[in-house]
Amino acid sequence: MQNEKPRVSSCDGVAARKSPDDWLRALARHYRDEPHKLEPLALETLEKLAEEIDFSRGYFIVHRLRPSSTGRDGSSELNFDVCASRLRLDGQAAWVDVTNPDFALSRAVVRLALDSRELVVLEGEAGVEGTDAPGARPALCRSFDLGETKIGVLYLERDFATGVIDAASRQAFDRFVDVFAPIYSEASGCPVREPAPALQPGVSEASARQEEAGSEDSPTCVADDPDESFFGIIGRDEKMLKIFEIIEKVKDSDLNVCICGESGTGKELIARAIHQSGHRSRHAFVSENCGAISESLLESELFGHLKGSFTGADEDREGLFSAADKGTLFLDEISDMSQNMQRKLLRALQEGMVRPIGSKTSIQVDSRVVCASNTDLKHLVERDQFRADLFYRLNVITIEMPPLRQRREDIPLLIDHFLSRLGQEEGVEKRFSVSAMKALVEYGWPGNVRELWNVLRKVLLTCEEKEVARKHIAVFLNGSTPGAGCLGEGIEKDADHLLLRIPQCESFNEIIEQCERLVLFNALTEYGWNKSRVTRALGIPRQSLYNKITRYDLKRPVEQNGESD
Repeated sequence: MQNEKPRVSSCDGVAARKSPDDWLRALARHYRDEPHKLEPLALETLEKLAEEIDFSRGYFIVHRLRPSSTGRDGSSELNFDVCASRLRLDGQAAWVDVTNPDFALSRAVVRLALDSRELVVLEGEAGVEGTDAPGARPALCRSFDLGETKIGVLYLERDFATGVIDAASRQAFDRFVDVFAPIYSEASGCPVREPAPALQPGVSEASARQEEAGSEDSPTCVADDPDESFFGIIGRDEKMLKIFEIIEKVKDSDLNVCICGESGTGKELIARAIHQSGHRSRHAFVSENCGAISESLLESELFGHLKGSFTGADEDREGLFSAADKGTLFLDEISDMSQNMQRKLLRALQEGMVRPIGSKTSIQVDSRVVCASNTDLKHLVERDQFRADLFYRLNVITIEMPPLRQRREDIPLLIDHFLSRLGQEEGVEKRFSVSAMKALVEYGWPGNVRELWNVLRKVLLTCEEKEVARKHIAVFLNGSTPGAGCLGEGIEKDADHLLLRIPQCESFNEIIEQCERLVLFNALTEYGWNKSRVTRALGIPRQSLYNKITRYDLKRPVEQNGESD
């Protein structure tokens, strides 16, 4: 919604605005002239931008990347603070702070902006007439870099039922973020990055952002050569090529997909490839880790809630199912979902309807659900730990992600790609000796591609030689996960078989003990030494697990402090 009367420029208070670019250039010059602190800068610029494109509230968010984060993928647990918030009430010229901004904004929209690194446009929708179903505020949201450890998010909202956001407002918001991202970065004390170049004639915004998204700081397998990647995934191994064929066959269908595989194999990348390759790519891809948040919060995240439905619910909030309408909803670690939430999810999938917490009315949604698990869901169903009806509803198409040790042909490709990226990001260029490369290829990689990325980073940043020798990487391979070589070479599995390799033994009892020890160590490593999850996965009593750990002298790696119960 735009005002018809001309407005006065925000920065000089004298000249009438000739064009959005003139206004933005003048505003940028005003704030580049002298240093600013981030919070007052964010407060002032939020007001000016909201006034310029006629929005009533705004948030400046700082998302901090955790040390354990695999990159700027936003799909991990949200870890943000609202640095500044502004609100202009109806009929008033003054701006005020938003009360409880952490609860007022939509976490789903913030997560989507962090995931996509593109402009997120949420069109306003009124609630169903005569009901208490929540509507949605029209919103614009986009993330940008604030140095190496933080991501900024600019988020504007209009009032309910104010209509569609026009193209001019979207473009003005998008260009504002391009221009002010380095100004915000400098104010936060982080290295300044150059603003995005103006679009060249004939180059669309979508293609320009796609190029920008390709440089995100995450350990994904995005290839420099398009011929080497499948929607950003590197893989020439036969197992990966078969997965790519499955994606091509199901990309335009609405069938639910279940992706199984060990941690770090790239299950979310496969989910994104399914989304990006199909007709739903024009709409949102939204992800949630079902094991990272409590049951009550997960219900609110998935289905939304009404204002006042529980303590802290100060405003209506849209759920992830609604945010992913006509798009794709990715549910990671689906096996960690409680039985009660499984029942509610099944109902939503069967009816295509979700009911926000506190509402008496359901909302129709059209979201394709892709789920992932590092646990065999079929075995959980057999043990009554996962609902059979939900399993058959989700497991229409199954994709088994192979661990890295079963696709060794791809390891040199991944290493070359990661070395190229690390050389650009860290300014360090090294080469690997033949023996070092052989050691990397032969290693078991229990942490899969994620572990490979972390090991390469540590090697490049700590090795002082121009050529990395085998001795330089041995400490990281042996120290990162003791017994990993045994785990990688000693146990392999596919859809129908489990293959164990143990030392040659003379007696039957010794063979059984070696097999049991290997299976237990594999399970403990896979579940991060969380004994509750191990007992559920193996179907053994908790005390039996403790007895066997003592009996076989199984010890957790030194780098992972503490044991989880």
